[in-house]
Amino acid sequence: MNTPANTNNLQLSISDTLIGGLGELVTVPISINDVTGLQSLTLTLNYDTNLLDLIDPNPNTDNNEAVKRTGIAANWKLISGEGTNPNTELPNPIVNVNDGTGEVTISLINPGAVPTKGSGNILTIDFTISSNAVANSSSIIDLKTAKLGINNQEINLGDSDLDDGKITRSKGSAVYRFYNTNLGVHFYTTSEVEKQFVLDELPQYRFEGASYTSAAEPSAGADPLTGAKSVYRFYNNNTGVHLYTSSEAEKDFIQNELGAIYRFENTAYYAYNNPTDGTIPIYRFYNTNLDVHFFTPSAVEKDFVIDNLPQYRQEGIGGVAFYAYEYIPDSSM
Repeated sequence: MNTPANTNNLQLSISDTLIGGLGELVTVPISINDVTGLQSLTLTLNYDTNLLDLIDPNPNTDNNEAVKRTGIAANWKLISGEGTNPNTELPNPIVNVNDGTGEVTISLINPGAVPTKGSGNILTIDFTISSNAVANSSSIIDLKTAKLGINNQEINLGDSDLDDGKITRSKGSAVYRFYNTNLGVHFYTTSEVEKQFVLDELPQYRFEGASYTSAAEPSAGADPLTGAKSVYRFYNNNTGVHLYTSSEAEKDFIQNELGAIYRFENTAYYAYNNPTDGTIPIYRFYNTNLDVHFFTPSAVEKDFVIDNLPQYRQEGIGGVAFYAYEYIPDSSM
């Protein structure tokens, strides 16, 4: 009979370094350190419903398909063996979700030969970062109980054997601002390499610090309506100044109609087209004298420009180009 070397050392665990942006899908793996003799597993966990949603990708089925077998359990299939279609595959694992409390119960059965060794991921859960989640907030994935069937024995794991996980709603990178003293215009970048190059090689650029913080790069599972969008960067060959836009229509117009003037430099960073929790508006002005654009997250600076610099015309909906996050230095986070 194959049994774990020491059942007292059995452990289930979830990573505590998982990160996702607003509306993004975050796959949470649950791992076990020894699957020797494993015949079944039943566990309960809790998650913060203010930060996370557990959305069934196929709600027309009897089971929540956001929870999947993986690793050594990937091929553990249950077949009905009875009825009009005896080869029907049954749900495995069986998942029960309480959306109100954030409690999830998962039961997994091994219908075949028991494994003789191994460790690693056994289940994954696909959570979505909720539209209500505040940036930089975290949710503990709290493993509450676990009952394992090992070689016809029932083993219950306690708190010390259950390693909780954590998902954090991320922000992106600092957007640094420089002032070109020769041209009287600003330059923005999230690249640490580009920032350092400007500091070292271009003395006409005065560093003004971090202006705001971008959104995190969206994952493949991000909601196309609420997820972060690319902020595209163009270089004006005539003025030597950059233009930034999150508008797909404006991007296409510039590329199609002004391609001889503006060189496309791809995505500079990410932001939101609509306000979300924790974001601030980034205002955009057009300098009619210099044919350049100016961006600021500061309402005070915005009002000063409106009141004192008539050559600057507000652009965007309500003067807003897009939405990002206030910059908070690491030392104060």
